[in-house]
Amino acid sequence: MKKRIWGSLIIALVIILYSLAAIQPVFAENVSVTTDWSWKAYSAIPPNSTDWTEVNYEDTFWWDVDAPHKHKVSPSDIQNMEGTRAQWIWSASAGGDDVFVYFRKSFYLTKNPTSALLKITADDDYWLYVNGIFVGSDSHYFGDAPEFHWQTAEIYDVTSILREGKNVIAVKVYDWGLSEGLLVDCTIEGSELSPINFWVAFPRWIGFLVFGIAIFSIVLAVYYIPRRVSKKTLIAIITSRSKISFKTLADQMGRDEKRIRKKVKELIAENKLKAHISEDRKEVELD
Repeated sequence: MKKRIWGSLIIALVIILYSLAAIQPVFAENVSVTTDWSWKAYSAIPPNSTDWTEVNYEDTFWWDVDAPHKHKVSPSDIQNMEGTRAQWIWSASAGGDDVFVYFRKSFYLTKNPTSALLKITADDDYWLYVNGIFVGSDSHYFGDAPEFHWQTAEIYDVTSILREGKNVIAVKVYDWGLSEGLLVDCTIEGSELSPINFWVAFPRWIGFLVFGIAIFSIVLAVYYIPRRVSKKTLIAIITSRSKISFKTLADQMGRDEKRIRKKVKELIAENKLKAHISEDRKEVELD
């Protein structure tokens, strides 16, 4: 029984620590919003539309991204991206070669930042928006950037655009062919990411499942298992002697005396135990 209790507690502890590890970065003094699996992607956007760049745009129907997306160049080998935690992202649903793909990332800040530098590159071209405001672009096929321009990330100061509450980074990316991907690393100072980011980034059903399992394991370990009375063990102890007090039974099984008495009554009523309870209700005797 003790092994089960410890097992349940260990499972609960591991789940909680894993969850806290996922949430922990939101409390750092300097935080980064980077391309990872939590971004959303879509391709069926009207060419001249900018609604998708707005903070309150509904993107729940957008696709999950592939992260890390396989690319011939490592993110940290991109100039100005040295040491980044950002991952190349793309969407298999969008395909590749001569295609526009739209990306969004929502996040929440606890207050207005004192500094926010956003590094970005895309293979091949990109157009960057923050909170619906056009920030900048880098394009070879629709502009005058050199062919391998994407091997160097641009740096934008978006301090004045980010704000307390919900923020959105939105990027339109064009892929001509061969390889594709988007890299973003936005370093924010003077503000923290709100804990609500955990629920935004995490698929909601997984979040509920994780915490549900943790709570269930704790309840099982702390409340149910210590109070459960094994009928087989109870029958074995009683039948090993002709008479035994409920107090002795409770001490041997490590359970509440009242609960032991209730379980004995059930066993007798179910004819699983041929015994009777003494008149003073302190003992149980075999028939």
